[in-house]
Amino acid sequence: MPENGDYTWEDIGRAAYSMVVLSPVEDLTSKRQLQMALQFAGFNPTSSRLSFHWPQTRTRMQFNQFIEILETEPKPTDYGLLSSFEKLDPSNSGKA
Repeated sequence: MPENGDYTWEDIGRAAYSMVVLSPVEDLTSKRQLQMALQFAGFNPTSSRLSFHWPQTRTRMQFNQFIEILETEPKPTDYGLLSSFEKLDPSNSGKA
């Protein structure tokens, strides 16, 4: 992730965006494409966050707008990931 200095959010965003559309020159054209791009970038957006970034009036999103979202959304952390798994397995038994 960008914290280690090897990659910027733009690098990660470009790779994630390119998994959904062919190049950063193309626009995202649906909320589902935005969700997929965010997931490829390591985020797991809630439906309310998706609706915030993709209101019903939106029809397109450019690459630079996607990068702005990556830079402003709370960053995924190891603690957050572990906390999510602990909710699925509160006894730490390894079974969901």
